[in-house]
Amino acid sequence: MTEDRGRVPFALVGVLLLVSSATLAATGGRRPATAEPAVERAMERVDATTATVLRRAVRRAARDAASRPVTVAGNGSVGRALGPDPFRDALRLRAYLAVRRDLRTARASAGDVTVGARLPAVPNDSTRAVRAAIERVRIERAGPNGTALRATVSNVTFVARRDGRVVERATRSPSVVVASPVLVLHERAESFESRVDAGPLDPGLGRRLTARLYALAWGRGLAQYGGAPVTNVVGTRHVELLANGALLRTQRSTLGAVDPAGRGAVREHTVSVAAADLLGGAATASPAVDALRRASGHEAVVGPRADRGGPGETRITAATAADRAFAAFTNPATGRLGRVLDTTYAADVRTAARTRVLGHERSGDRRPAGDWELVDVETGTRTTVREGDGPAPAVPDGWHVLGRATRQVVESRITSRTWRRGNRTRETTVVQRTVHAVGLVASGRPARQTPAPTRPVPSAFDSAASPVGGPNLADVDRTVGRRLAGRADALAERAVDGGLDADRRRVEGSYPPALRRAVRRDLAALHREVRGTAVRLSRTEVGTLAVNPSARLAARLRDRRAALLDPPGRYGSVAAKASAAARAAYLGAVISELEEAADTHRGVRARLNETLVAAGVGDLGRVRRVLRARSRPVAPSADRTRTLGGPLAVAVDTAPAYLGVSAVEREAVGFEGNGSVHALATRNLNVFTLPYGDAADTVVGRLLSNRRVRLSTAARTLRSARVATNVTGNRTLERRRGALRVAVNRSLDTVRERLRRTLRRRGVGPDRATRERLLDAAFAPWETPAARALAVSNGSLARSLVRTTARRTETDPGPGLRAALNATVTRTLGDRAVRPHRRPTRRAANATRSVATRALREGTHLVTESAANAGVGYVEGRLGRSLGAVPAGLPVAPVPGYWVATLNAWHVTVRGEYGRFVLRSRRGRPPDGTLSYVRDGRGVRLDVDDDGDTEHLGRAERVSFDVSTTVVVVVPPGARGVGDTNGDADERSPGWDGR
Repeated sequence: MTEDRGRVPFALVGVLLLVSSATLAATGGRRPATAEPAVERAMERVDATTATVLRRAVRRAARDAASRPVTVAGNGSVGRALGPDPFRDALRLRAYLAVRRDLRTARASAGDVTVGARLPAVPNDSTRAVRAAIERVRIERAGPNGTALRATVSNVTFVARRDGRVVERATRSPSVVVASPVLVLHERAESFESRVDAGPLDPGLGRRLTARLYALAWGRGLAQYGGAPVTNVVGTRHVELLANGALLRTQRSTLGAVDPAGRGAVREHTVSVAAADLLGGAATASPAVDALRRASGHEAVVGPRADRGGPGETRITAATAADRAFAAFTNPATGRLGRVLDTTYAADVRTAARTRVLGHERSGDRRPAGDWELVDVETGTRTTVREGDGPAPAVPDGWHVLGRATRQVVESRITSRTWRRGNRTRETTVVQRTVHAVGLVASGRPARQTPAPTRPVPSAFDSAASPVGGPNLADVDRTVGRRLAGRADALAERAVDGGLDADRRRVEGSYPPALRRAVRRDLAALHREVRGTAVRLSRTEVGTLAVNPSARLAARLRDRRAALLDPPGRYGSVAAKASAAARAAYLGAVISELEEAADTHRGVRARLNETLVAAGVGDLGRVRRVLRARSRPVAPSADRTRTLGGPLAVAVDTAPAYLGVSAVEREAVGFEGNGSVHALATRNLNVFTLPYGDAADTVVGRLLSNRRVRLSTAARTLRSARVATNVTGNRTLERRRGALRVAVNRSLDTVRERLRRTLRRRGVGPDRATRERLLDAAFAPWETPAARALAVSNGSLARSLVRTTARRTETDPGPGLRAALNATVTRTLGDRAVRPHRRPTRRAANATRSVATRALREGTHLVTESAANAGVGYVEGRLGRSLGAVPAGLPVAPVPGYWVATLNAWHVTVRGEYGRFVLRSRRGRPPDGTLSYVRDGRGVRLDVDDDGDTEHLGRAERVSFDVSTTVVVVVPPGARGVGDTNGDADERSPGWDGR
C-alpha cells in the first residue's frame, strides 16, 4: 500500500518558487514600490533641500571657525573632546551644531507625505557626548588644488509622515563641497607660525634673519676694518629692521602675500636706520649702508632673494715660517747651514783586502830518535810583513778608489816540544811557514747622511771640478791615500788574521770659503719662492678655525718639494750637492715650523670651542652649519592658486604691522588690557670685545697670553685715546692714556734691545754706538709711541732698519738680515715681556669709549688743540674716528707671527608676537564674500548642548616666535679688527627683561 500523505507534487513546488521570486523582485529596495511614489518623491526633494542646508551651515561654520579659531584646546570637558588637531575638531563640532540647527527647516512634501531631516542633539557638555558629535562629521580638502572644503555628516535621519504617522525612516550621510579655503588659510597660518619660530638651520625666519645679519655685519665690519668710524657693527636698530624684513619674506613664501602696511613700514625704517648710520659716521663706508639696504630694503622683502654676504677668500702665505726658518738656518753662530756643509763635504770610506796563499814551508824535527817521553809542548806564531805583489780587491759600484797597496805576509807557526828520558831532557822545534799575498784598496763615496736627495757625484774626488774653487773631495782622496800607505802593514796583517769587513769610517774634507756665499745666494732664491707659497682659503673658515692654514701650507710645500728642490740626475760637483743639501734642510725646517704651528692651532681651536660654548653661542661646528645654511634657498610653501570660486587672493593684516622694540599701547596693536607692550624684544651679544671688553676675559685670555694684550692692540688703543683726549680734554682719560703710554714705551725698549742684538750677531756695525744710531734712524719716521709700536707690529720698522743699514754701512743686508730682523720682531712680539698688561689697555679703552660716547650723545662743549674753531662737525668726526679706532675682536693667531685673521661673533636673539594676525581670502562675489582667519589670543566659547550657556573650547593662540642665531665676521689681520667698540657688548632692547 502506497503512503501519499504530506507529499507535495513536484510541479507545484516549481510554480511556488517562480511566484516567490517575482514577488521579491517587485518588493526589493528601500521601501515597497506599492502605493509609495509620494514618499519617494518627498525623499528626493528633501535630499536636495538638505544639501542646500548643509552647504549653507558648513559655510557658516567655516567662517565662524576662521574668525574664532581654536589652536589650543581648553582644559574643560569640551576642550578635552578636541583631539590632536583642535582647529579641525572645533570646525567639525561647529559644522555639526550648525547643520543640526538648520535641518529643522529642511522639509519637503509630495502629496500627503511630508519628509523632515534631523540630527540628535548633544545631550550635555560631557567629553563623551561632544566627542560623539564631532565623530559624526568628516572634513577634508577638496576641489582644485585642495582649496575647497568637503564636509560629510554621518547618519542624518530622514522621517516620512502621512497624517502624523511615520510611514518610513531612512539614514543618509550627505556630503557637500563648499568653496571655502578655511583649511588652506589655517594650514598656511600654521606653516607661517612654524617657520617664524624656526632656527637658523631650518627654513624660515631664523635662516632669513641670519642671511640678512651676515650681509649687514660683513658690510659694516669690513667698513670698520677699512677705517670707517663704525662703533656698533650690529645694533638693536639693525636687528629690529632685519627681523621685520625677514618676517615679511617669510609671509610671502608661506602665506602667498605680505602685509602692505608692514612693507611700507620696513621701507620707512630702512631709510631711518640708514640715515642714523650715515650720521654716525658711516658715510665714509658705503658698503655698510649698501649692506643695510640690500638686507632690509624693499627689494629684499618682496623681490628676489637678497641673502648675499661678503665672506670671500683670503690668501695666506708661508712668509712667517720661511723668515723664521731662514734666519735660524743661516745664523752664523748657531745656524744649521755650517753643519750641513760639513756633513756634505765628507766621504764614507771603506778599506777592503783580498788575500792569496803563495806557499807553505816546514823545517825542524818533530821527535828525537829513541825512547823519549813527551812532557811539554809550546806553540807560538810570528808574523812578518814585506813588500810584494798582491791580488786587487773589487770596488763596489759608486765607490771611488782612493788608494792601493800590496804586501806579503809571512805567518810562522813555531812548535817547541820537551822530551825526557830518565834524568835527561831534550827540545825539538818545528817551524811551519805560510806566505800570503795581500792586496789592499781604500775606496770612498760622498757621504750619504745628508739632507740632499741621493744622486751620484762622478767628479766628487776631482779637484778641478768644483765651480767655487777648492779641492772638491780631493783632499779626502789624499788623506785616505796617505793613511793607507802608513797603515798598509797593519792592514795586511789584519786581513790575513781576520778580515777588514768592519773597517768603515767617515772622513771629513774642507770646503772653500766661497761655497758658503754661493749656497746662501741659492738659499735666498729658494727662500723667496717658499715665502711666496700661498693657499687661498675661505676667510670665514679660517676665522672659525674650520681649516688649519699652517697644515695646508705644510701640505702644499710637501707637494711642491720635488719642484722646489729640483735635483739633477747627477751632481756636477760636491758643491752642487752641498747646495742641494742646504735647500732640502731649509725646506724641511720651514715644514717643521709650519707643522708646529698647526699643532698649536688645533689646541687653540679646542679652547675657542670652550669659549663659544661658555658664551651660549654653541661650538664652532654649529657656527659653521649656521653659516652654510644661511645661503640655502627657502622654497615657498604658498603661491597664487585657483579655487572653485576663482583665484585664491590672500591678504595679510597684522597688528602691529611692524614689530618694534619700543613700547606701544596694547589696545592699538591688538592686545587686550591697558598699558603698553613690547611687540619685539632683542638681545645682541658681541662675544669678543677682548682683550679689554666685557666678555669672557679669563677664558679667551688663555688664547692671548693670560692678562696681557698684543703690542699692536695697546698701540691702537693708545692712539685712539690720544685723539679723544685732545678733543675732550678729559683729565681721567689723560691719566689712563699716560699709564698706557708708559707700558707701550717699556715694550718698545725691549724690542729695540732685541733688534740691536740681532744686528750685532749679523755683523752689522763695528760697535754698539753705531748700531744705536742705526736704530734711531730707523725709528725716526714715527714720532709717537703708538706709531712706533704699530710700525714694529706691521713690519714697517724692520723694513726701515734694512734700508737704513744698506744706506749707512758697508753691510749688504741681503735676505738673511731681512729674515733675521723679521724673525726677531715676530719672536719678540710673542714674548710675554713685550705684551703690555691688560689693565692699562682696558682702562684706557673703556675711558675712551665712555668719554667719546658721552660727548657725542650729550653734545657737550668740546676742546681741540689743533682746530678750536673748526666747527662741531669736525670735532664730532674726530671723536667718531677715535671711537671706531678702538680695536676689537679675537686675533686668530695660534702662534705669534701667524696672525691670519681677526674674528668676532654676534649671538642674536629675537622674540616677538603679533597682537592680531589676520588672513583674508577675498572670494570675489556673493554669497561667499571674504573669509577672515584671525589669531588674536582670545578665548573661544560655544553653546554645544543648546542650554543657553556657552562652553569653553580653547583659544586662538597668537603668532609668536623666539629665534636665536649666530653671525661670524672675519677680517684680515691688522688694523682695528672688527667688533662693537661702544662699550656695550651685551645689547638688549627695552622689552627684553620683561620677556
